[in-house]
This record gives sequence, C-alpha cells and structure tokens, in this order.
Amino acid sequence: MLDPFKAAEDYEPRTNDTPPDAFLARLKICEQCPARQGLACCAASNQLCTVLARRRDQKCPQRLWPGDVPAPIAEPPPVVVVEPTGFLSRWIQRVRSRRPPLDVTAPPPAAPSEPPRFVCVHSNERLRVLPSGAHVFACGLHGECTHDPAPGDLPAEGVRACRGCDDRFEPGIENYRPAGKPPVLPVTLDAPRRHLMFHIWPARTGSAAWRWNCEKLLAKQDLFNGRRIVAIASSGDAEPPAAVQEYLRDFTDEFLVIPNSRRLREVATWVPMLQLLQDLRTPQDVTFTCQAKGVHHNFATGERKDTILRWAAAMWETCLEWRAVRPVLEAKATAGSFRRYMRDPDSARRGWGPWMYSGTFFWMRNRDVFARDWRRVLPAFCGTEAWPGHTFLPDEGGVIFGDGIEDLYDGPYWDAHVAPQLEQWRARFPREVSPCSA
Repeated sequence: MLDPFKAAEDYEPRTNDTPPDAFLARLKICEQCPARQGLACCAASNQLCTVLARRRDQKCPQRLWPGDVPAPIAEPPPVVVVEPTGFLSRWIQRVRSRRPPLDVTAPPPAAPSEPPRFVCVHSNERLRVLPSGAHVFACGLHGECTHDPAPGDLPAEGVRACRGCDDRFEPGIENYRPAGKPPVLPVTLDAPRRHLMFHIWPARTGSAAWRWNCEKLLAKQDLFNGRRIVAIASSGDAEPPAAVQEYLRDFTDEFLVIPNSRRLREVATWVPMLQLLQDLRTPQDVTFTCQAKGVHHNFATGERKDTILRWAAAMWETCLEWRAVRPVLEAKATAGSFRRYMRDPDSARRGWGPWMYSGTFFWMRNRDVFARDWRRVLPAFCGTEAWPGHTFLPDEGGVIFGDGIEDLYDGPYWDAHVAPQLEQWRARFPREVSPCSA
C-alpha cells in the first residue's frame, strides 16, 4: 500500500522539481485517484513519482491537484444539415408527392388481438382462432375449449366453452369446490381397511431400481389388509410382466397389465386401478398409491443418483409408518409426503393445480375420492402427481412429512433442508415400534 508520508520523506527534489510540501499534497490526492495503478499514472502514461515531481505551476492530468482549474467541457461540433441536390432531391420530392397526407383526426389503429390469459388449469397451447376472433385452446379434459367467446359466437363443433364449464378450475381461488360435492369431514380409523395401488414399469435398464422398490414394499406388506393391486406397464424395452408377477407372487395375485405409454407413464394405469376400488368407499377404506421410483434413471450416477435414491427411500419410510399416517388421514382426505405448492404463475399453464405430492406417494380416503371427479386426470406424464391438487383444496390434503418443499432433485437443498427435518421425524417414530399397530 502506498504511504504518502514515507514517500514524501524519501523524496529528494532536483532542480525545477516541486518542493516537498507540494509533492506531499499531490501524493495524498493521487492515493485515491482511480487513474493510479500501483506506482504508475495511467492518465499520463508515466511513473507516478515523475508526474508528482512536476513544477509547482504544472497541472494534474486529471485536474485534481490543489489549485487546478477543472478542464473545460468540450462542446459538441455543430450539426451541419446538407440538403440533397440533383437526382437525389428530385427522387425525394417524387416520393413525398405520392404519400397520402397524414390525418391527425383519425383514431390510432387497433392493437392486434392477443389470446386471453390461461385461466383454467386444464388449458394448454393455443390451437387456432375462430372466425369471430375467439381463440381455441387444447383442453386436458374436453379436447378443445375457447375461453372467452365473442357475444353470439357459438363454439365450433367439438369445442367447449370454458366460461360456465363445471370443470373450470382457476388456480389460486379460495372458494373453489366442485358443485354439489360434500366437504371433507374428520373420521376415526379404528378398523381401517388399507388397500394398495402400485404402478411399476420393469425397465431393463432399471432392473435394480424396480426390484429395490418391490423390496421396500414387501418389507411392509403386513400393513395392507385390503386389496393389493399392482399395475404393470409392459413394453419391448422392459422385462416381461411375468418377471414382476413372479417377484411378487407371495404378495398379491391381483395384477393389471397395460401397455406402457412414454407420454402418460403412470397416468395410463391410474383410472383403471381406481375403477377396481370404486365400490370400496366405507369410512374405513383407505388406499395407498405409489410407484417404482427411479426406474427411468436406474439411480443414475453422480449427485442425481444420490438424491433420487434418498428421495425414494424417504417416501417409502415416511408413508408406510402408520403411526404417522393415521392422525393425518383421520383429519384430511389425503396424506402424503413432500407437499409442494405451485407458486409459479406458469404452473397453471402447464396443467398443475395449486399443490401436489412431489413423487406421488400418498394415502387417500376412498369415500372422499369417489365423491369427487376422480376420473379427471391431466393427460401428461405428471398427471397423477397433479391429481391431488385438481381434486382437493390445499386444506383438504394433509402432510406426513415435508410440507412446502422445493426441488428435490437439488442435492444441496436436500442436504441443507430435507435431511435435518428427516432426522427429527425419525426421532418421533423409532423403527422398533411396529408400523401396523392401528
């Protein structure tokens, strides 16, 4: 660091150099000057000492020394307008003569018609525009819909009017509840009948992953004293359904084999499995829905592997701990882990409801599910994950563990937020106590 007093003491002026007092005054100013780089003055392209030693009547390159007069501000050169002559002048006059006069009384042109904002969670991309100017959008429930048709405009054949539709669901409204559907009331699960809906795609690349999930399920098999439905998604790049049936032969004989859909994934088996349970809707009938998590990645290498594995293990652990599930499910229609609130305004455009269980591991009370529009599911791979938020309000769903979480694929977020909470949860529910005690 430059010490002005030390430098002034070492200063030995030569003939015509500035005296030491002026040298010190200049040096104190140069110490704060942005043009100084070490012991050089960038404004003068010279050594700092040489600049400071200039005669007393010399000025600072930046006009910062004591007694310096600020440099005058140079005025911009005058603008010289050159009028075109010759051929260019005649051409300009010809163009101007052909231009119609400007009508200052005419109203400004109307702005181009913009598509209305997405107001329903089931709306997707715009498809076309009707002759009246109404915009037609893809609808996850009815195929096509128009949000705000012009007065007197009848929707085209096969196009549904979103305004007035019973299935219209605007995210964020607090008074939404399906018309004519009963509210969710507390129950007492003193003799619960626990059913299972398990989706599995036995991908060859994820053979270790789907078997790992099956082992997690088998470890808690005594928890399920009702129907045990396993839906197998079959495809050419997966192991045959017989492999899953053999692996779970001592667990259940109720298998549902459906061709795998890369676009829908577990959505393809969601409604078929629910249909098998629709007659079981007493207050004691509850169902756990889950999937073989991680088969698409086979717990891929790196940070993503560790996060997906920990995420899946935490869902199996928390959701199959009946002591933690029961009080939540007695008060709410659903009970799951890792609830995420969809605060992004663009979430509704992509089809999400206001909330979801991240990972799609949750319990539900059959009576409340089948009293709602349970067949309504988003026709996309995330449909089952979005289903609880489309079917129930946030205050109608409960949380076993992890309320208000964010991106669980983020390893640092897991380490900083999820892992400490999980350890606290485990302290409340020691593993040595049987999870099947009702």
